[in-house]
Amino acid sequence: MSDINPKSKSMSKAGTKIYAERPAVVERTVVDGHERRLAYSGDAGWLLLGTYPQGDIFAVAYDWPSKGKEDSVLIVSLWVLDRRFVSYDPDTDVLTIPDDLPEESPAEQPGVIPIPDASTAIPRELLERLVAPGWSDQDPD
Repeated sequence: MSDINPKSKSMSKAGTKIYAERPAVVERTVVDGHERRLAYSGDAGWLLLGTYPQGDIFAVAYDWPSKGKEDSVLIVSLWVLDRRFVSYDPDTDVLTIPDDLPEESPAEQPGVIPIPDASTAIPRELLERLVAPGWSDQDPD
């Protein structure tokens, strides 16, 4: 793949800033993780979860191929997961993560993205981090 571009007109300012600060991490997540991508019903076709070196877990929504070009990826949205809105039900094996929060009202509860078969869809170490104490439905520290 030779071309990875953020879609700045639709990506939130926060997402654009996150991408600008750490483009290599986001791009490596897309390239290395595309085999385990999740179908996404938002503005992009695919969704992946990744981890920044300092530990924040992020979601990236992207299109690949972009505009019919197999070597082109378009990053549509990017956001750090807010742990207050992450939950996992081991009985149904469904992980629920927050959708990107609208910038004009960041205090409102986000929409949610259910991820069925989470124990197989999400890398084990990432799922364990998401459901560890502090990454539950509890209030942040």
